[in-house]
Amino acid sequence: MTIEIPGHGQFSDSDDEWTATLSVDVVGDDVEFTVIHDDEDVDIDEVATCLSNYRSLPESALKAATSQVFAYYREATEEFSAEEREDYGIPEITEPADVWNFVTLGASATVELDDETDEWFIITENECDWEPEHGLQIVLRNGEAVTRVSEYDGFIRD
Repeated sequence: MTIEIPGHGQFSDSDDEWTATLSVDVVGDDVEFTVIHDDEDVDIDEVATCLSNYRSLPESALKAATSQVFAYYREATEEFSAEEREDYGIPEITEPADVWNFVTLGASATVELDDETDEWFIITENECDWEPEHGLQIVLRNGEAVTRVSEYDGFIRD
């Protein structure tokens, strides 16, 4: 079974998830989207807007979160000495803007409604050289504004 999301085509429909692979400009590749929904009253137009925003997200929207990504880097690596960082292959990043040189934007994203705010969010799972096990999660409200940066845990908020 499939469902049509305007402007984004057919999504496979299975129980409480819709899935499709779509191109994303800022990633420079296709991304596997999973739209999580738990009721039949989903506003498809809101989902479509969230997807459109993320698929056309300018790089500057991510760069606006540089301080958050750099703070996550520092938090994740502060317990290691310089020698341990070298042993584990953890990069030394001294300038916040350089943090993006060690991030690979991911090929999967979850689209989910926040029950508290009734807003749609995109949760992206990305790779980062300083935390290969837990990666880097970037959460975007309505697919356009970064609201959370953390290790990947799948949650919209802390």
